[in-house]
Order: sequence, then structure tokens, then C-alpha cells
Amino acid sequence: MARIFCKYHPTVPARWTCRACGIDFCHRCMQAEGSDTPHCPVCHQAAESLGSGNVIEPFWQRLQAIFAYPLQLHPLLFMLGLTVLGVLIESVAGRTLVGWLVGEIVLYVVFLKYAYVVLERTAAGHLDAVPVTWEAIATELELPFKQFFILFLIYAINASLANSGHTGLLFLSMFLSALLLPASIMVLAIEHSLLSAINPVILLDVMRRIGPPYLLLWLFLFLLMSGSGEVRGMLLAYLPSAFAVPIGGLVSYYVTLVIFHLLGYTIYQYHEELGFHVEQDFEAEAEPEATPAIPGLREVEILFHEGKLDEAKDRLLALVTREPGEMAYRERLHRLLVHTRDIEGLRRHSADYVSRLLLHGKPSEALRVFTDAYRLDREFKFGDAKQRHRMAELLANNGQDRAALALLNNLHRDFPKYEGVPEAYLLVARILSEKFNQDDRARQVLDFIESRYPDSPVLGEVRTYRRVIEQVTAQGG
Repeated sequence: MARIFCKYHPTVPARWTCRACGIDFCHRCMQAEGSDTPHCPVCHQAAESLGSGNVIEPFWQRLQAIFAYPLQLHPLLFMLGLTVLGVLIESVAGRTLVGWLVGEIVLYVVFLKYAYVVLERTAAGHLDAVPVTWEAIATELELPFKQFFILFLIYAINASLANSGHTGLLFLSMFLSALLLPASIMVLAIEHSLLSAINPVILLDVMRRIGPPYLLLWLFLFLLMSGSGEVRGMLLAYLPSAFAVPIGGLVSYYVTLVIFHLLGYTIYQYHEELGFHVEQDFEAEAEPEATPAIPGLREVEILFHEGKLDEAKDRLLALVTREPGEMAYRERLHRLLVHTRDIEGLRRHSADYVSRLLLHGKPSEALRVFTDAYRLDREFKFGDAKQRHRMAELLANNGQDRAALALLNNLHRDFPKYEGVPEAYLLVARILSEKFNQDDRARQVLDFIESRYPDSPVLGEVRTYRRVIEQVTAQGG
């Protein structure tokens, strides 16, 4: 009964397993497309399903919620209403056959029909309380009577064995009938077929498909029914019958609803093993926290964790080519290039990524990506003149002065038609003077601006800054 967890998300139950690689995957690491079986991203062989029973929270860990189910508003009011109605019928009809039939049998049939509705909705994945409606109670009312027939059949077989004197066969029959009863109720709820619900081959197959947890389920139900009988016995022993009978009936309603909700949840938990279709997305129960939101990145992350970095890079390059506007692919490719210290890849792909980030109005992210690349490659450059100029300003404001100088170096040669060269070189002069105390080099840059760009709009700022340098130099002298 131990659950298997995803290799890459250790707190998330696994959905698929690759026998060849010995890797277990959760539903976000690997997903089937339609009815197709997914293939392992590492070895590309078909994966095997671990079944819904490994993904959905097991019923033995949900006992608190299961016991609380009848205490929700709709079922609680229904149980209380039937109890009060039973007391009223008995007070009017008295202890007559009519009073017993209406007050006990009819009301319990109605309640048992509601319990089957609860079982069916729970099996389909709806774990909230079922509203009490006329349609829910009145349709397919034969289910409770089929259940009564099954119980009568069990009683008849055991009574026949008791009368025959075969004590060993009697105990074996009693044990098997009790063991198969939960499976019988589940089959009756799923198929609505009396013949299927009493077919031992079908019932044993249900037990086999659920596996060892079925024995745990049977033990819980046995304890519930035994406890219910003990409670009713104590009520009759210590309370007047006028109070003990209705309270005992309420206890029976409560335990019955707990049992049917538990059986429905068991079908829901093992619906894939049982071949039962559910309406709710059971895989959403286990949502990994750090899983890529973009489906194309699932295989990349798995390949990365398995050390298949070249395959991960090839996969990312294919994704970028297919969807050039998807920035998540470019971000993951950039991080992989940094991780592998791929200088050529950085110059080709991260340079383009920086340009796109600036065009998308994301300067802080562009600065981060550029800084990552520059740490590995001091000659890393990107984009056009305007983008380099913008990045140099960001770098200077962020205290990365050497990177700013490197990015603007020979800007006039790389982009001779760029009108912003004088302004960019004025930034170079400021950095040289203010950050590195290289006033002579700063004056050379200012001289270059004045001689090469005599009509530049920033010429006034250039001359003003020259005077500032001269004053500082004079004062220092």
C-alpha cells in the first residue's frame, strides 16, 4: 500500500513509470495525449501507468473527511428529517404493521437510495455533499430492493448451512459473504445489475484489482458496523425506548452514509484499475510546486536532471525555432548555456534573448541575462547600437562600469551611422574620470567627440564636462 513518488518532485505521487530507466514520473512530468501512452523522455520507450490508486489520496488518509461527510448540511438535515418523520409516524400509527412498514422500511429504502446516489457521485470524483432532490430519490428506486435481495440471499445461504449442521461450511460462508459484500455494493452501484453484484467471479476480480487495500477497507467496514450495533445496544440499555429507538436510527443513518461514501471514494481512488470513468480531474490533486508551466519544458527539465545536457539543448533549440516568441524557452536555453559555459551558444542565442528583452520593455531581465553572459565572456556583445547604448547605461547605473566600457568600446566603428555615439562616448568619459580616475583618457574621449562630431547636440555637455575635469585636476594639483 506504499505510494510511489515522482523522482523529480519527491512530494508528488507518481503517475507513470519507465521500467527500462527505473524512473517514476508525476502527471506534470509526463502526460498522455488523448488515449495514447506517453513515452519516457529519457529512453523514449512506452511508460506504464501506476494507476489512479497511486495518485489520489488513499481512503485511509481521508478518514476524518469521510466521517465528517454525513455532518454536512444536506445529508445532516435529511437524516434529521427522516428521524423526526419516523417518530411522527410511530406516534400516529403506533406499533402496528403499517407503522412499522412506513416508519422503518419505507424510510430506510428512501435513505438507502440517497446513500447509493452519494456512492455514485463520490465514485465519479464529486466529494462535496449531495443535495437531496426528488429526482435523486425517486429515480432507479429498485437499487435498495436489489440490495435487500442480496442480503436476503446471503441470509438464506447461511441459514441453510446452519440447519444442515455443516459448521465449518457455515463459518466459511459467513466469512466469504462478509468479505464480498463491499465489492457487491460497489458493483451494484457501478453497473446497477443484480446478476453482476452476486457473481463471485466479478466480485473476486474487484478485490484483485484493488489489491491489499481491499482488506483494509473490509476491516474498516466491519468495525463500523460492529460499532454501530454496540452503540444501538447501549442506547436501548440505558435510555427509554422513546429516545433510544430514534437516536439509534439516526446512528444507523450516519454509519450507512459513512460506509457508502467510503465505498464510493474507494471506487474513485481505484477507478483506473477498475475501468471506471470519473468526471473530475483526479490528477489535479497532486500539483507539483516547481514544475514548468509550459508543457514543452517538461522533457527539458527531465533530461537536465538526468545529465543529458546535449539532448536538453537540442530540445530547447527546436522549441525556440518552433516558437520564437515564447520567452520561457529562451530563458531556459540561456540558463542551460550558462550552466554548460557554452560561449558560442551565449553569443548566438543569449545575445538575441537580451535584444528581445529590451524590445519587450524588460530592462532588469535584460541586465540579468547580459551580466550572466559577461561573467563568462568578456567580449560578449549583442544587438544594435541603440540597444548596446541602453544596456551600457543600465550597467553604469548598476555599478558595472567595466562591463559598460567593454560594451561601448569601438561603438563608432561597429555602427558608424549611429547618431547616439557622442552621447554614448560622453558616458564613457564620465566613467573613466569618475569611477577610475583616468582623467587623461577621459579628455581624449572628449577630444574625439569634439573633432569627430562637431555638430552633435551634446557638444555643449562635452565642453562643460571638460571644464569640470580641468577644475578637479587643478584643485588636485
